[in-house]
Amino acid sequence: MNTLLHMYVKCGRLTDARRVFDQMPDPNVASWNTVIAGLADNGSISEALELFQEMIKSGVEPNEVTFLGLLAACRHAGLVEDGWRLFRSMISDHGLEPQVEHYYCMVELLGQAGLLEEARKLITEMPLRPNKTIWSSLLAACVTHKNSEMISGIAENPPCCLS
Repeated sequence: MNTLLHMYVKCGRLTDARRVFDQMPDPNVASWNTVIAGLADNGSISEALELFQEMIKSGVEPNEVTFLGLLAACRHAGLVEDGWRLFRSMISDHGLEPQVEHYYCMVELLGQAGLLEEARKLITEMPLRPNKTIWSSLLAACVTHKNSEMISGIAENPPCCLS
């Protein structure tokens, strides 16, 4: 059934995907992730967030993929508070370690919102080595928000991945 679910989501047939999902006797984490990501990718952000709450209530434990889909949804919708809440919940409530992709989503979200210092702080405090993509995201946000001071600061003391 997961294959059928995935096909409907990829074709943008979310009503059919949801019908199949709702008929599944015991959907696993992959089933939940497929529908959550499909809803998020198709602009149904609040429905994706609601489905995540249903997932938790049903006793299915979310994984890194679940949170990546949710953070990407928050990024697309500009939901900074929801993004932070989910990012923190991933760590504190579910014991998951964010990967570079999760940090990237948060930097994108913060950068789009003009929260450049918050984004920079997140990058400098992340336990993983930030890659070029993350730094490039911050620099692009600096350009968008015309923060030449931060660009100059990064250029004067470039991270090792940008040298």
